[in-house]
Amino acid sequence: MWGNLERCHQFDDGTRQMMRLAYQEALADNTCSNLLELQKEAGLLSWNKAGENEFTFACLANKLEIEVVWEPFNEYTISSTPNITLATLSIKAGLQLSVQILGEQVSVKCLEIKTAGFIVTTTDQGRLHSLQIDGQSRSPGLPSLREAIATIYGAAVWLAQLPGFPSARPTEDETDNRPAEGTEGTESGDDSDEAIDLTSPNERGLDVDEGISDDGQGNPDMPSKGWTGLKTTRPNDGSHRIIKLSSGSPSATSGDILMGEELTHVDDIEASNLPIESIDVLLSGAPDSKVRLHLISLGGVGRDIFLNRIA
Repeated sequence: MWGNLERCHQFDDGTRQMMRLAYQEALADNTCSNLLELQKEAGLLSWNKAGENEFTFACLANKLEIEVVWEPFNEYTISSTPNITLATLSIKAGLQLSVQILGEQVSVKCLEIKTAGFIVTTTDQGRLHSLQIDGQSRSPGLPSLREAIATIYGAAVWLAQLPGFPSARPTEDETDNRPAEGTEGTESGDDSDEAIDLTSPNERGLDVDEGISDDGQGNPDMPSKGWTGLKTTRPNDGSHRIIKLSSGSPSATSGDILMGEELTHVDDIEASNLPIESIDVLLSGAPDSKVRLHLISLGGVGRDIFLNRIA
């Protein structure tokens, strides 16, 4: 049951949205704030009552002294990241993938988004191939982006485990680090409830795929993402226009950015084919890191602006 729930929330589609609603409903109905609390409460429910919700039904495993450690729908996990955001981060990082082309495994690098729903990759020889961004590939041949990532970085759970991806993870006050009841201080060989851990293998001390980044494996005290305070809107022509410069932010204090100007590039990534959510992803990064924006003034003059992100 738990394996089925975990698979259902891996793809950015209606199934995961239904699972999210079911999870939120289970927490609300049982006055719980996280999965550990829900498992304890579900142990007090009847089988019929627990069966009214997928998550409370799965939590009945607690009656068998089986406890699951998992953070479903955490925004920092690969499986919970929207497809377009995952594609944008892959481009920003120049993520290397391995895909099968004409029966041969070929290394490709994520390059850009030109056609809606597809990410362009390039081989070492400069040959271009498009991978479907959304969920599972609907045709034989090349895999989708998410499938390719799962193949080569199969042990990765957190975005921070993918090479070149932002290392930000939840801070202490965003995560539940309380030990399960009856497990604090136990050692190998002691009597304790069985626990099934669906979190990152690195956090459990297990070996992971060689390609997974060793930097920032998801410690709770990792720094927050840096920001610029700049917000855009996307008119019908597909361009991105500046609509907000947050007070005290780098974009506001620079004095070089005006409302209504067009943002065409973030670093070397073209903005015109990206949704607003992806622009937000590109503008964020490590605190004190630099980002280059290419803007076109209301008079049609292009220029580069450099901003330092702040925490």
